[in-house]
Amino acid sequence: MNETTVEPTKKPGLFKGRSVITILAAGLLLLLIIVYAVFPLVGLNRLAGRNGFAGGNGRIVQGFNPNNLPSQGSGNGGYFQQGNGNFNPNHLTQGGRSFNANSGLTRVFSILTGAYRITVIVIGLLAIAGIWLKKRWGAILAVILAALAFGLTVPALFRPFFTAFNLISNIAILLLAVGVVVFSILSMRAPKPQAAV
Repeated sequence: MNETTVEPTKKPGLFKGRSVITILAAGLLLLLIIVYAVFPLVGLNRLAGRNGFAGGNGRIVQGFNPNNLPSQGSGNGGYFQQGNGNFNPNHLTQGGRSFNANSGLTRVFSILTGAYRITVIVIGLLAIAGIWLKKRWGAILAVILAALAFGLTVPALFRPFFTAFNLISNIAILLLAVGVVVFSILSMRAPKPQAAV
């Protein structure tokens, strides 16, 4: 009786058939999405003090001392919270008119910003899939997202109030965006690997 052994077919590995350029383009784009869209969406930038205002203990942050601002009114009608003398950027009262930063236009802006970040995440993941599958549209989407992130991050470097976290994350976004553009363009020009015969 003739026995034949059947060897199991090996499934290609996750990185098999992918060039280093393709892996770098997809990896850098994933990092860019995390730093540019995910961190701000989950509020990590606020936890790290990205807004640059002083916290509840009234310490000076980046040269800004809220205790040097002029007080108007009697404790609860001025620029300071009653009792502790700390600046509250979310609620200002001046001349009998109250300005609340958590209402109206600011709330709409916050919703639109959140929707923008979610859109960036979805399109970025789609671009990563396209790059991984060696599709030209994936690299084009990656270049567009990276250029958008770069263009919107440059003005943030010139804000008057920022922390070390803000500066580091903005520089990381700029460097990652440049890397994504370079490696995405290179991945479009890279020859596709020939199938083994």
